[in-house]
Amino acid sequence: MTGRNPPHSGNAGLSDRFTELSYYDFALFAVPVPLLVGLLAGQFLRIPSQAGLLAGAALSALVVTHVLFFVPPTRRGSGGRDGRRDSEKSRRPPTGRSA
Repeated sequence: MTGRNPPHSGNAGLSDRFTELSYYDFALFAVPVPLLVGLLAGQFLRIPSQAGLLAGAALSALVVTHVLFFVPPTRRGSGGRDGRRDSEKSRRPPTGRSA
């Protein structure tokens, strides 16, 4: 025995996985949700199916636009704007030329 207790089921530690999800994981999950709601609305309400899907597609496009243009993922880390630490900045030459 290694002294480590393995999980008893496949669901053990599932709550830990949700804490590791980022904002972008939830945004990716949110993209198809308006489409499904629009599809269901078109089926169960007195609106045309195309109108429900169009509304869902518009909301999904808003989610994608928000994630891509208003809060885009960056490579920033704890080291500052470009993610490099001060010691790494002194070892590497700058990537752009200054005029």
